[in-house]
Amino acid sequence: MTQIFKNFFSTLRHYKASSALNILGMAVSFAAFYIILTQVMWSFGYNREVGDSDRIFIMTSHVTSTNDLRDAWYCRPLAEQMIQGAANVEAYGCATCFGKEFEHYYYVKQGDAVRKFATTCDNYSEGAFAVFGYEWEQGSVSDLLHPGAVAMSSSFAKENGLKVGDSFTENPTGEPEQYRVAAIWKDKFQPNSGLGSRKMIRCIGDEGIDDYQEWSYSYYVKLTSADEKENFEQHANKVIKELYAPEIECQEDLEPLMEQLGLTLVSYENLYYQTDIARASMVSRQGNRTTDTTLFVIALLIIGICLINFFNFFFALVPSRVRSVNTYMVFGTSRATLIINFIAEAVGLMLLSLVLAFVIVKVFIGSSASDMLFTSAEISHNAGIALLTAGIAFASAILGSVYPAFYITSFKPAFALKGSFSSSRAGRVLRNVLIGTQFTVSIALILCTIVIRMQNEYMMNYDMGFDKSYLITGRMPNPLAWWNEKNQAFEDALRKNPDIKEITWASGTVVADQRMSWGRDVNGKRANYEVLPVAWNFPQVMGIKVVAGRDFSIADEQSENGVIMFNEKALKDFDLKLNSLSFGHNGENAEIIGIFANYNAKPLQYKIEPMALYLFGKDHSWRNGLNQLYVRTAPGANAKEIMNYIEKSVMELSSNADPDCFELSLFDEKLAQRYTKESRLSTLITIFSIIAVILSLMGVFGIVLFEAQHRQREIAIRRVLGTEVKDILCMINRRFAIIVILSYAVAAPVSWIIIDRYLSTFAYRTPVSIGVFVAVLIIVLTLTLGVVTLRSLQSVRQNPINNLKSE
Repeated sequence: MTQIFKNFFSTLRHYKASSALNILGMAVSFAAFYIILTQVMWSFGYNREVGDSDRIFIMTSHVTSTNDLRDAWYCRPLAEQMIQGAANVEAYGCATCFGKEFEHYYYVKQGDAVRKFATTCDNYSEGAFAVFGYEWEQGSVSDLLHPGAVAMSSSFAKENGLKVGDSFTENPTGEPEQYRVAAIWKDKFQPNSGLGSRKMIRCIGDEGIDDYQEWSYSYYVKLTSADEKENFEQHANKVIKELYAPEIECQEDLEPLMEQLGLTLVSYENLYYQTDIARASMVSRQGNRTTDTTLFVIALLIIGICLINFFNFFFALVPSRVRSVNTYMVFGTSRATLIINFIAEAVGLMLLSLVLAFVIVKVFIGSSASDMLFTSAEISHNAGIALLTAGIAFASAILGSVYPAFYITSFKPAFALKGSFSSSRAGRVLRNVLIGTQFTVSIALILCTIVIRMQNEYMMNYDMGFDKSYLITGRMPNPLAWWNEKNQAFEDALRKNPDIKEITWASGTVVADQRMSWGRDVNGKRANYEVLPVAWNFPQVMGIKVVAGRDFSIADEQSENGVIMFNEKALKDFDLKLNSLSFGHNGENAEIIGIFANYNAKPLQYKIEPMALYLFGKDHSWRNGLNQLYVRTAPGANAKEIMNYIEKSVMELSSNADPDCFELSLFDEKLAQRYTKESRLSTLITIFSIIAVILSLMGVFGIVLFEAQHRQREIAIRRVLGTEVKDILCMINRRFAIIVILSYAVAAPVSWIIIDRYLSTFAYRTPVSIGVFVAVLIIVLTLTLGVVTLRSLQSVRQNPINNLKSE
């Protein structure tokens, strides 16, 4: 065995480049596999570790959605009546959960110092804590029924030095105290769950319990059994019929009403991947099953390519080791012993690669690249995945070395010792199939990566129907917001800067995944539409065209109930009439004064839906003003300097303001945040596709090494007979060119199916020309033939006499 190892290390020293590439390739493969699996398994298991998650459901209807999607919002009195009397409900409650976009800063006054922390404050009813199984470290639900009382997770409270009884406020001065920590719950929820991301909760008590107009509460029920889902739906829908049937004169009108109000339960476990709920991100973090499945498949493919390369590497060593192996057989070493030694060598080599793989993982964790993941890739947090990776590595070592070990020990000693060696036809076919598989995978990944990046560029450069150039936006402190006491002074200060050309306001971002939704009956039909409250000059500043009626005017700011404009989609869907009245914010109707051109008010994953721009008029009792600022700058102006100028103006007029709350940014940057998931997908697939391509080229390198070794005699004879070097290179390249072309013939249609499915998740998709497919073929073919040529030149240029001496 000692001599076998000596021969092995001698071979590694002789083929330094091949050995180093093989070890590095395997290390990168296992590191990539581990990193991908940490993300994928985090997503696949989202919400599934919550206790009794299979029995928890969210109630959905069509009441407030603006399309065929369902919505997870209910008015509390109706939801309560639907649930009461249901024997199969163990617990129920409403829980409105907000994403990071709704995060606020809070301040704690300690003597003369003020410290701050940031989080969202989610809204729960009492029963919601029972639905999700909260356990209390200090306090209880009853302690939350007082004004200003909130509960915090144990880790968040410790992180911010807070304890039960501590008070804090939203005022940067730390005064007056508005909130008090009344309870702390145990950290029992996994990070990959909606509950694991909750930091602070207030109990809403009976808020909205009698309000049939407010559809903004998400209701959850925990059933006695998951099998009771259908029974509960039948019970709830029966309650709806009993409530509304007496008010309906014509029973034919009951069916469309049930279509709107009718209940469908959606499993809490499935919320992460749910695609048929409007504004789903308001009730759960959202993932993309296609994305995660794609990454999982890529992980498996990378491991497959790694195994093929490992197999090819051992085969490449056959010509150089066949004589020494059979010498041992002549001197009595059994074939079984030699095979075991080969496998042991492979396991040792794989162990070295595995150690290097986890070194790569540690480097990845310490780099900014780890931000692409939603979870930690720390090995201590993913012990199961680390063990799985190690198990696959050792299984790959055994599978990849068994056949080469049997093959190299299958020759008759006298034949092998003579020095003549040739590959069997079956062996050549097997290697062709393996290398073809590598190329098929690589080509498919390259095509998918290119199209995904094209889609990202398309989304960022798409004309969304308004002017997004030279635009800065940010959320301002309430005193400076539109119609509040310091607004005019703030705008006057901004206009002193010659690079600031236009200023306008809205209650939120012009492009958002979800926003306020209103619903009413229009012409006998249910009209559901999203609403964005704006300042009078918002359409002009944002370049939103008015196609019928008139635009807002400054005089409309003094109208009694405000005025409203709808988009063309709403005009078409609801058959609206100009100068008629529509639902307003204060219970009174507002005049419909105009129709504006459709613009993309949501990211390009979504179609254009009915929408309204609303001007409040003189009633400013709604919320705290319009605090989303939009500033149009002069072309070529220094955006950073202008943002600094805006911040300085804020601090001069609101000295207690917190600069961290301004959120000033270029609009393009803000828009890019809407495509974070797509950007991460693009980056991840690009990185791992490059890895797959490099691994495939390494596999080609190994095959060429093998071919050059076992065809040395043939090449030498051709050289002696006068065949030129270029002709021999063409002969060798021809085989690989055929493999690439055949692989492409398989990969191209498969890639198109994958690409089409991915693009189908966007309402607006980039065009994909045939040129992209042709370019990929040319690139892969050029790289492959380049590697083959460079590696073959060494063998072809050798003195043919030296290769014929042993014959």
